[in-house]
Amino acid sequence: MIFDYAQDCWVANCAPGADLDYGFDWVDWLETGETVTSSLWSAPPSVTLARAQLLGDVRTSTFAKIDRAGYTGKITNTITTSDGRTDSRSILLVCRQR
Repeated sequence: MIFDYAQDCWVANCAPGADLDYGFDWVDWLETGETVTSSLWSAPPSVTLARAQLLGDVRTSTFAKIDRAGYTGKITNTITTSDGRTDSRSILLVCRQR
């Protein structure tokens, strides 16, 4: 993945129908002793999300897929921490025929 500063999100290429896991490691953003207590993922209708999970109190993930080449979709992860802070990060999925 690469970070696109113009769109303020990560960008990842995927193949049609590929059901892959995407996620974030929040440890660099968290304060000492702070943990991620909730993680919600959102996506447009072009993206199917499944199996969202919180890993080790600092990492989040979800599986995402797009069924048709030429479609894109931005998936967004919004977290809440043990200190009550919230933040969001996004990944733009670009579905290309391989």
